[in-house]
Amino acid sequence: MANTKSKRRQRGSIRPNGAGFQVRVYAGRDPLTKKDIYLHEQAETETEAEKARTRLLHQVDEKRHPKTQVTMSFLLDRWLGVAELDETSYERAEGIIRNYLKPTFGDLKAGKLTAEMLELFYARLRQCQEQCEGRRNGKTDPKTKQKHVCEPLAANSIRKIHFILRPALNRGLRWGYVTTNVAALAEPPSQPKPNPDPPTPEEAALVLNTAWQRDLDWGTFLFMTMVTGSLGVRIGALVFRWLNIIEVVLVVTIVAAISSDSPTTLVAVFTTIVAVLLTVQLTAVRYFLNQHTHRVLNTAVGFEVDAATSQKRDGSGLPRSHRVYIGLEFLKAGFLAALGIATLAAV
Repeated sequence: MANTKSKRRQRGSIRPNGAGFQVRVYAGRDPLTKKDIYLHEQAETETEAEKARTRLLHQVDEKRHPKTQVTMSFLLDRWLGVAELDETSYERAEGIIRNYLKPTFGDLKAGKLTAEMLELFYARLRQCQEQCEGRRNGKTDPKTKQKHVCEPLAANSIRKIHFILRPALNRGLRWGYVTTNVAALAEPPSQPKPNPDPPTPEEAALVLNTAWQRDLDWGTFLFMTMVTGSLGVRIGALVFRWLNIIEVVLVVTIVAAISSDSPTTLVAVFTTIVAVLLTVQLTAVRYFLNQHTHRVLNTAVGFEVDAATSQKRDGSGLPRSHRVYIGLEFLKAGFLAALGIATLAAV
């Protein structure tokens, strides 16, 4: 009896195509377009085509093939709809997608985008924003009647394009639209090196003199920023705070030492006066000094300052709290000297 056992139908097909062979494997149905999805690959020999067919079948069996043949335009719109962006970032991303990505890659199947395409795209933008590759440079546009001049897109702007593509394709990878994030493989332009242009000493002196003439606080802040950086004022406040802590420790030590013996009336009076002066500095004057420091810093960075928080100035231009603090320092130093003399006299 002839063998009538049916042979199982082979999955995928191989057919001659040009100088080689084309491999075609069915990968399911597109859930969006409702069309059949086929994976294709070109091979030079029939043996290589068989290997390619086996590889594509593994992709289908392991579900590593794109589930849909969506375009880059569709993918970018879907990503933009779910990306957590503030209003400014959203508008910037939408403008980049509209002006650069959709005109170039909008109709391309997301799964066909390659890292090579992206790097060539970046290179063309570095030459001309309109990607004319220099062919239209100096020529007149027949529609606008204007001469075209190639203007390269800045490296920072191209990096922004790259860092929109990367999360969008990463989302597409999680959704099954693509099998790899080619933007993670592509290399964007390097970060431009900073090129600071600091003022000359003469220009800095002019800025400081002008600032001091207009506002003493602003001039002082600029001076501290030029000398010690933007943290200068905060460092100064921190130094004063630790000096006050040291003074408290010193006074407590003096009071403890004197209390252990029977002090004279003069020593007890001077000690009490020094302790009271320090207490007034810490509890009353220090609060206004801190408010003044915050006001200077806030004004420097552009915050509105309530008029009630501003302090009155005298003829010297210093806030009243500064003069009170300095006066208490002189008094405290005098009474400390008197306390030392009285203590030595009592020995």
